[in-house]
Amino acid sequence: MTTALDRARARLDTPPTTPIPGQLDLKEHTVTDLRLIITPPEPGDWHGRLDVLEALEAAGWVGDVDMPLSIVRHPSGAVWSVANESDDSGLDCPNGAVIEFPGDTPSLVIIAACLAATHPTP
Repeated sequence: MTTALDRARARLDTPPTTPIPGQLDLKEHTVTDLRLIITPPEPGDWHGRLDVLEALEAAGWVGDVDMPLSIVRHPSGAVWSVANESDDSGLDCPNGAVIEFPGDTPSLVIIAACLAATHPTP
């Protein structure tokens, strides 16, 4: 059986050579390389946000004791959870910010936001 993580392989492209104002200058900071490719499910298949869950678990997040398929926690204090059957989800960041993702938000956007929340810029 192929897991969502097996289907997940994306390449994050090299950032622009001139940083955008407010953007982290990667030349001055070490960044861990992350490669994910998120393959959409076949028509008729429904995986919920399993692809997000598995990608986050691979990045060190841990499933909640009571709801391991709906809530994952990061040691930094970040928590991501699925809110309903429409795939709406939310991220509670360690700094207190709360981000809500509508059900049509691409998985890659959610994964990137969750990973960014656990690696604050200096």
